[in-house]
Amino acid sequence: LKGTLVILMGVKNLPAIAASLTAHGKDPATPVAIIERGLRPDQRVTVGTLADIAEKARAAGVRPPAVIVIGGVVELYEGFEG
Repeated sequence: LKGTLVILMGVKNLPAIAASLTAHGKDPATPVAIIERGLRPDQRVTVGTLADIAEKARAAGVRPPAVIVIGGVVELYEGFEG
């Protein structure tokens, strides 16, 4: 469970993904970023932790296409407040 995980097209299953990772030992405080419409002018990034990312994504109305990045690398994003 070390390193960075990148999940493509996982928005629909995000709650299950986060729950499964934490159930199998990943720290619930692990940073997560969801990048919608990457590299486009209307790109949007939603950040949180495994514990709260599903709710934050729901509240923000996150929709595919999106890339989910899980791991310490997310802390390098200027919008991350851990």
